[in-house]
Amino acid sequence: MPLAYWAPYAVFKTLGVPPGPLPLQLFNLLLHGLTAFFLYRFLATLVAGCSTPGLADAPLFAAVFYLLMPAPLWYHGNVYMSDMAVQLPWAWSLAAGAKVFKRKHVELRRSGWFLLAIAATALTEWLGLFTALTFGGYALSRGLKHKDRGSLLLGAVIPFVAIALMGAVLALYINIAGAHAAWAYYMNRWAERGSFVPGEGVPSSSFIIGLPKHFLMAYGPLLLLIAIGVLRSRRGPTTVGMRSAWLWMTLPALVHIVVFLRYTGHEFAVLKFGFLLCAWAAFVLARWREREPAMANIAFVSTCCLGIAMYTVENRPGDGTATGDRYDVAMQRGLFIARNARMDERVFETGAVLEPQLIWYARRNLTPLPLELDSAFQEAGSCPEVHFVFSGDSCAMVRPGL
Repeated sequence: MPLAYWAPYAVFKTLGVPPGPLPLQLFNLLLHGLTAFFLYRFLATLVAGCSTPGLADAPLFAAVFYLLMPAPLWYHGNVYMSDMAVQLPWAWSLAAGAKVFKRKHVELRRSGWFLLAIAATALTEWLGLFTALTFGGYALSRGLKHKDRGSLLLGAVIPFVAIALMGAVLALYINIAGAHAAWAYYMNRWAERGSFVPGEGVPSSSFIIGLPKHFLMAYGPLLLLIAIGVLRSRRGPTTVGMRSAWLWMTLPALVHIVVFLRYTGHEFAVLKFGFLLCAWAAFVLARWREREPAMANIAFVSTCCLGIAMYTVENRPGDGTATGDRYDVAMQRGLFIARNARMDERVFETGAVLEPQLIWYARRNLTPLPLELDSAFQEAGSCPEVHFVFSGDSCAMVRPGL
């Protein structure tokens, strides 16, 4: 869905800011802060009027956790795509939905912000469809149970809004690329991300086996706090009589994993469980704080510090990364190409990973040249137009006639 890319484009265009890594990073960090704010508003709505005073601190705990855990810190600060961008409209839909459903009787005319949030989520990522279906199913069940006509009507409108907007975007893509190309593209993406691919069956268990590691790397401090807090209090998390709220946070993320099981090969797949784990840890901590405030405060500070430490150790600053490549390797290679290749030349490259950032800095499309073809050209004493060969930190340029 395109909203993750329309939004920064519109902001940069309005402010007159040229698109680049730093403006996009700042935009992403702004989304990070707003996401934590809406998570706070969502949980604050749940605990409003609660007879247990200690739970009033849980929304703030959850928001701070979301800001400082390793996965949100990294993915909202250094990576931008729809998987990160969808967290904000999803948090917005949770906050708006909590207000709508906390009323005794749901009124469609007072659900405008909620429907707008659902629309924004659906226009950003597939999670939006699962969120709409979750809220729609909840509204229908509530309407049937309590004979609430407003809930029944809203239950029908929510999925309609999401599906209609996603259909409109699909029609836009078909108009641009053609139906055949659009279908081929989505089939290719399904083969890479989907749980069941015809002819290949269910993906390897390695995708499922890798999930615990992803959770530990992404939210390890929270999992430790939850385990200690539950053991000490012998009580699980509470939502002050609104158990449905846990469904809203859990089901869309869980369905996303089940439908796109091959997608779990990426650590950012578990980013979508951040709201659930932050809220769970926050309520456990709030319960613990009622009996042992000093120990709970120490646990809160320690959890935040551990999250920052894990982020820093895993993503240590400097030139090196876990892969051995410099952080700016794509920029250096791309700028070298941009400086040395003419705009009327077809550019071939060997030895570099053809990533979007390399193409961005090179200011042109690049054609990869396999090593065997590169060797053949060298033996023949010729090369195809201009050719860049990368190896480690070195780069060689070959142009016909030179």
